[in-house]
Amino acid sequence: MSAVSARVLNAAIDWQLRLDDAPDNPPPADFHTWLAADPEHARVWRQLTALNSHLAPAAAPLMRRALLSRPTPRRLPRALLGLSLLGALTLGGLASQRPLTDYLADARTGAGEQRELRLSDNSQVTLNSASALDIDFDATQRLLTLRSGEILVQTAPGDERPFIVATAQGRLRALGTRFLVRREGERTRLTVLQSAVAAHPSNSGETRVIHAGQQVEMQATQLGSSQPAAPAADAWSRGMLVVEGQRLDQVLAQLSPYRTGYLGVDPRIAGLTISGSFPLHDSDLALDALALSLPVRIERVQPWWVRVVPAKP
Repeated sequence: MSAVSARVLNAAIDWQLRLDDAPDNPPPADFHTWLAADPEHARVWRQLTALNSHLAPAAAPLMRRALLSRPTPRRLPRALLGLSLLGALTLGGLASQRPLTDYLADARTGAGEQRELRLSDNSQVTLNSASALDIDFDATQRLLTLRSGEILVQTAPGDERPFIVATAQGRLRALGTRFLVRREGERTRLTVLQSAVAAHPSNSGETRVIHAGQQVEMQATQLGSSQPAAPAADAWSRGMLVVEGQRLDQVLAQLSPYRTGYLGVDPRIAGLTISGSFPLHDSDLALDALALSLPVRIERVQPWWVRVVPAKP
């Protein structure tokens, strides 16, 4: 399954908001025209509205509007940014403390923050929440080293130097492309949105070209099998998390970098699956939406200590 384009996703969001403004009226003809114009339109519409069928009827319109509202400006509110270095050291084990070396990176973001960079070759890089990146361009190569978190890369044409993203697990060489790189513990996840990327684990002789619409996990010793890219994998760059049939613990792992403190899940419900679209600029609202969609409740011990537990003990 190919990744969802920003243009189609934004159009679907606009249609959902317009239809919610007039719930008693049938959808206009131009909506049906848009829906039928391209199979991707129908696929994104199904993905975007998957959550709606699970919402309580009284809450659905208001919740949808909150979920679909795109934050402006692109950078998320400072009130949602992560702990300072001092705060992270103070909380220690209570929070998901990031490596201290992240604070020495050339570019970094806190919890809930995103940052766009234009590099000296005119390539563009967007850092997701809680990410750290080193930039090393010289006469022979353009090298980015992702210490933690996730980046969206759009390479610029016309530069003969190889464009490489390195992680602890290996090196990824862009072949004129747009792609995502995400650190996941001892793995690196590559998602190719356009063109292709050559992946090479650091302790393996294997190099494999990953094409548009594919994703792969890379460990230091091997590459996993290529899989279809997740729908709307880059939606986070527009302030949204879009999931389809994903485990609850995986969804929470993606929300966690947008919060300070601890976000956990009871193992008994970790495997529940969910589809829908959730706002990254308001993770509390996203959690409340989960409680409307699944047999779970949100246990808030403190603002910085939250667990998702079964609805009934």
